[in-house]
Amino acid sequence: TGTFVFHFVPGKVATENAGSADWDITAVATDAASGTDDESLTGLDMNWYGEISGVTANVNFGSVSLGAQQISTTELSAKYISNGDYSEQARTVAQWANGGYNANLETLTTPGDGEFTLWVNDEADTAGEFQLTASYIDIDNNEVITTEDGVTNANIHLWLTLGASGIVSGTYTGNIYFAISNR
Repeated sequence: TGTFVFHFVPGKVATENAGSADWDITAVATDAASGTDDESLTGLDMNWYGEISGVTANVNFGSVSLGAQQISTTELSAKYISNGDYSEQARTVAQWANGGYNANLETLTTPGDGEFTLWVNDEADTAGEFQLTASYIDIDNNEVITTEDGVTNANIHLWLTLGASGIVSGTYTGNIYFAISNR
């Protein structure tokens, strides 16, 4: 006799509801004296879950000349965990700083004086690359549920293009952000 409480804790990748699908839970208790009894809950929802970790901390383009076109970085990586379809996303800040000097992010293909562009792709070539903006953009939106351990994309590449003038020589720093989103 007594009250028994069944606590259900889903794993990180317990599949997100899709369409009319839902979750059902049944608990069955067996007692030698009186047999079995069961309780069920049906029509339960499982919300989308996404996690990103292990993003490469630093990117260095090295020494870059004014007017340089699509200077590449080494490979970057990020680990993704999701219980449903997801998109890998990225963005950067609108200005990169060098002490009291700034270089401005340009969202047109060719940067002007004092400007730069950044491109990203989850493959080693520039075919199908995406131009980074100050807002998140999808860099890969064809991803599906992962394992509990997640998947690591270790093939993310960045390319930098500088305007022909207006950028003072020095080391410029800025942030690039990676994210995961439900799709």
